[in-house]
Amino acid sequence: MSPGSAGPLPDGFRVAVVGAGVSGLTCASTLKARGAHVVVYEAARRPGGRAATEITPAGSFDHGAQYFTAQSADFDRLVSRWCDDGLVQPWTAQVIAVEGEAALDKTASARRYIVRDGMQALGRRLAADVDVRFDVTVAAVTKRGNSWHLLDAQGASLSHGGYDAVVLALPQPAE
Repeated sequence: MSPGSAGPLPDGFRVAVVGAGVSGLTCASTLKARGAHVVVYEAARRPGGRAATEITPAGSFDHGAQYFTAQSADFDRLVSRWCDDGLVQPWTAQVIAVEGEAALDKTASARRYIVRDGMQALGRRLAADVDVRFDVTVAAVTKRGNSWHLLDAQGASLSHGGYDAVVLALPQPAE
C-alpha cells in the first residue's frame, strides 16, 4: 500500500513494529504519517538491520547489504527523493554472477543504490522521526481480546496497554 493511498487511521490507533531495519522503519514512518502512535522494537543497538556499516581500525566498510534496489514504484519514488536529498546515489560498479564456469555481466539487470555515508546512515535517517526502543528482544506476541501484547526475553510486558496492530519486520531465520 503506498503511503498516500490510504486515509488516516482512527484516533489513538497504536502499532508495534518489531524490527528497525529499512522495512520496519519505513513501515513505521508510513503509519505515523497516517496518524498512528507507533513504537518500534529492535534487538540491536542501532537501526538499519542488514543495512550496516562496520567501523574498524583498518577503516569502515558496508556489510550485510552493500547496495539496494528499488523494485516497486512506491519505493522507487522514495529512493528518488533520497537521491535528491543527497542521502543515496546510484551505484555504478560492475556486477558479475558466476554460474558454473561462466561469468555473466548482470550490471544492467537492476538500478542499484548506495548510501553516501555508509549503509548505516540510511537506518539513522529513517529512525530519526520514530520512537525506536533499542536492545529490546521481543520474545512473544499474544492477543488478548482486541489488543496485541508483546513480551521481552525475560517475560516482561512491553505493551503498556496493548496495541491495535503488530508488524513483524524481521529477517528470515537462518536455516
